[in-house]
Amino acid sequence: MKLPGRIAALALVCCALWSALGNAATPGAATNPAARLILTDGQETGVLDGSALAQHASLWQDGAPASKTAAPTAPPDWQPALAQQRQGAFKPTNATTVTLGQNAPPTWLHLAIWNSGSPREVELLVGAPWQDFQHVYLLTPTPQAPQAGPGQWPDPAYLHATAVAQMGDQASSQSARSRLVGSVGWTTRIEIPAGHSEVLVRMQTIEPMVVPVRMYTVEALAAIERSRNMAYGLIYGFLAALMAMSLLIGSVLRERQYLLYAVCLACAIVGNAVYNGHGYLYVWPSAHYWQSFGVAVTSVIYAWALLRFAGLFFGLAEFVPGLWRWGRYFTNAAVATVALALVIPSNLLAISVVFVALAAFTPALLCLALLGAQKQHGAGRLFVSAAVVGMFGGVTTVLTIWGLLPYSTVGYYAFEVGFVIEAMLLAAAVVRRVQQVRQTSERAREQALRDPLTGLYNRRAFFELGWPLWHGTERRGDAMSLLMVDIDHFKRINDTYGHDRGDEVIQAVGHALQLVARAQDLVVRWGGEEFVVLLPGTAPQDAHALAERVRQEVADLKLAGDGGPLQLTISVGACDRGPAHRGLGELITQADAALLQAKQSGRNQVVIAPSD
Repeated sequence: MKLPGRIAALALVCCALWSALGNAATPGAATNPAARLILTDGQETGVLDGSALAQHASLWQDGAPASKTAAPTAPPDWQPALAQQRQGAFKPTNATTVTLGQNAPPTWLHLAIWNSGSPREVELLVGAPWQDFQHVYLLTPTPQAPQAGPGQWPDPAYLHATAVAQMGDQASSQSARSRLVGSVGWTTRIEIPAGHSEVLVRMQTIEPMVVPVRMYTVEALAAIERSRNMAYGLIYGFLAALMAMSLLIGSVLRERQYLLYAVCLACAIVGNAVYNGHGYLYVWPSAHYWQSFGVAVTSVIYAWALLRFAGLFFGLAEFVPGLWRWGRYFTNAAVATVALALVIPSNLLAISVVFVALAAFTPALLCLALLGAQKQHGAGRLFVSAAVVGMFGGVTTVLTIWGLLPYSTVGYYAFEVGFVIEAMLLAAAVVRRVQQVRQTSERAREQALRDPLTGLYNRRAFFELGWPLWHGTERRGDAMSLLMVDIDHFKRINDTYGHDRGDEVIQAVGHALQLVARAQDLVVRWGGEEFVVLLPGTAPQDAHALAERVRQEVADLKLAGDGGPLQLTISVGACDRGPAHRGLGELITQADAALLQAKQSGRNQVVIAPSD
């Protein structure tokens, strides 16, 4: 299947998964907002194991959008919210996890609980890791409260409120019973009394508001936290290893594209640590400003670096200069706008830029990658596959936390899963690209060492490859010999038959030398009509025998010429390495002297230089 067909098939698979995701996450009909969550002794499965409890909750949005609402400086008054709940202003949720989108108004959540068993301590999860402010109140009836009938709410005048928790990544202080669990969210430990109780939670954030309502036993949440920490430790370790590999490759090869890819990986690690709360939890617990803007900053730098990585990877500046230029303008503008948002400061502007950039950048990058992949088959296809997976994961998560897709665990974590797969594919593309560069370099080096006419090694290769043979045989105490070969009357052949026929003669003699030489011998076209054969591990008598075989092989060649077959002969000078020889150059000099003697003695013969 050709590349476009494969990409189309991959897109169809993504669409099918997206459709299945939406169908799997579609909730059933909303339940009565007055329906209490029933707790009994020993009850854990389906309630205290992290199962979604949003169907027992109801919501009410209070006031203007978060960007126009002042940050709370004191715990908000819960009584007006409870009054609104009693008047029916709270609406039931219709999803396992509530997603209210970006810049939603401050939102109150109400959860009624009936505990028919003994009091028990639970961990309540009511906020995503990036939520700004959350205040949790536990309402319990006073001893003087009249008994409420079935389906009736206790009179608010007889409810006692305990401010259980103040938490969030922008809160000036965190309550002792609240904490952030990385990749899970903000939780608070509350003690549910026997009988009726109610939980009120006020949430405020400029970022997309996601409200997962879940309860855990203390032990269950601790086990989840351990497993998540192990999983993310592996993810961060994998990405850090890829980053180190890219830095090493970029430093060794002196190529910017690998350094840019390392920047992409660094942004992914830091941005993910902001997104899922691990950074706030372990690295910058008091850096509220960075926690607020970290995702936006790392996202635009990631896009900026990834575009330039793709440009160098595919050579887009030469291949599609117009699109490349506009892509650089777009990413520069995104970086500048986020920088402006940092100065103002405006978290709403920064997050809006990220979502707009994501909507425009990912399809544009995919198009550029498809165009560039036409030039690079192996690495290009891997890059395109990575872009598709990363785009699908990122868009799915964005639409999920914005509330445009029904919430599901798969959609919520699609960005992280997609990015890990994308990083693996990009790493494979980088490795493939390195292999291509190395193969190209090796081919260029091989061509630099080869004679283009005969395919034999040239004079440069003789010294580059000959010295290891010299030192190896010298270290083992083996003999070494050398043959200097010259085609007899070659100038007359050129003058009589032309240079094309002369080239054919040189090629034929070179081929004859290759036929006679052994695998370990080094056959070289020295220049013009001269050849050199370096014979490691060869004694003088064996070198003489091999030289005679070469001479006879050439004499038996039959090349057609004007007026009949062209008769070829060669003269050979041979020498062996002696104690007085200090290098290959001295062997060449001595063999050349023996060749001259062969020429002067009538040609078509082998002359052995006297041993030193």
